[in-house]
Amino acid sequence: MKKGSKIIKILIITLVCITNFGGIININKIKAATIAETIEPYSKGEVVLFNYDGIGIGVEIQVYEKEGIEYPVYCLDKGKRGVEIDFSYAVDISEMLSNQKIWRAITNGYPFKTPEELGCNSMEEAYAATKMAVYDAMYNYDLSKFSVHTNSDSNKRTVKAINKIITAARNSKETKTVATLDIKPDSSIWEVDPIDSNYISKTYSINAPTVTKNYKISLKNDNYVRIKVTDVYNKERTEFTQKEKFKILIPIADIDKAGEFTITATTELKTLPIFYGKSPNKEWQNYAVTVGEYEIAGTSLKQSYQENKTKIEIKKQDGETKLPLKNAKFNLLDENKQILYSELITDDEGIIELQHLLPGIYYLEEIKAPEGYYGYDELIMLEIKLNQKTVIVVENYEKQDEKPNETPQEENEILVGNKKLPKTGF
Repeated sequence: MKKGSKIIKILIITLVCITNFGGIININKIKAATIAETIEPYSKGEVVLFNYDGIGIGVEIQVYEKEGIEYPVYCLDKGKRGVEIDFSYAVDISEMLSNQKIWRAITNGYPFKTPEELGCNSMEEAYAATKMAVYDAMYNYDLSKFSVHTNSDSNKRTVKAINKIITAARNSKETKTVATLDIKPDSSIWEVDPIDSNYISKTYSINAPTVTKNYKISLKNDNYVRIKVTDVYNKERTEFTQKEKFKILIPIADIDKAGEFTITATTELKTLPIFYGKSPNKEWQNYAVTVGEYEIAGTSLKQSYQENKTKIEIKKQDGETKLPLKNAKFNLLDENKQILYSELITDDEGIIELQHLLPGIYYLEEIKAPEGYYGYDELIMLEIKLNQKTVIVVENYEKQDEKPNETPQEENEILVGNKKLPKTGF
């Protein structure tokens, strides 16, 4: 390195982190696993499979159909008219059943338990037994008063199932799980992705109070930033198992200004949902409506990021006076020493500024010193971090006037005799 040129210092100034956690709480959106806001129950006929207090009890088998499958409904007031073979009506199912005693009766009966699990041979037996458990939750029946209507195996199975379901429901302490879903970031700060340094990333998990099916992630992004959803290995995916985490990747090159986006997660939670089916006429039956074991749940989380403020500032100044030097030229090279920016020229303040850079290793090359100054002929290595400002001060020294050195003339003489003769080589 020449004496007349040197780097005096490199300053690192840390700026604001690229973002903190986008502080908007998860917005839970819960929707029941139904196909419409109303359903229309219908009757499959009446069965008499047991007595209560010596009287045969007729049970109307009432169901509705969803996607080719029949689901049972249970009437909630035995004194009102319900659907029959020749009479039906639609009920509104926009609300969940709130009565937890009835919920326990049904979830300990059919359809949450199969007929076989209840000791029954048919849906009709299991339905009739469960319907009595629903009534017991409202009217507190005397179990000893249930008996067979006829001395048939079907009647015997049904009475046993009634006792089994009612006993389990009475002893149960369970309540319906509230269908909530949360998206939880592992960190509040965006960081350079450990797998691909061209991105910033965050890792997220899903919190749910019960068993879920696979969850799906979608993004709402109203700007040009190319945000990606991946697994923890950076493979692009949008569907994950309950225990899997997912990542959001944002290209650093895209974030030349602040922005925000929304993450939405949807899944099905095993909450054993039962709906309250409200009739259109107060004289008609309302129903407890079963819809399967799972409930559709969704949640949204708004996230923000800030402008990439990673930058380099080059300052050129006189080594003696510290005054700025304009018209110095530089190239900026990447970590492979390939030119990224060429012929960058210092302004009147002796400054060059490069913004929105990717973090990493760079090299600065001076290709032309200001007129009258010695140049700097070595590469300057820089390692810059995300959202930091790196200031490089490069000093040059003026060239000094040089006087030529005088070399005295040498003489070589040969003395021959009394005369001085020049040397001739002979």
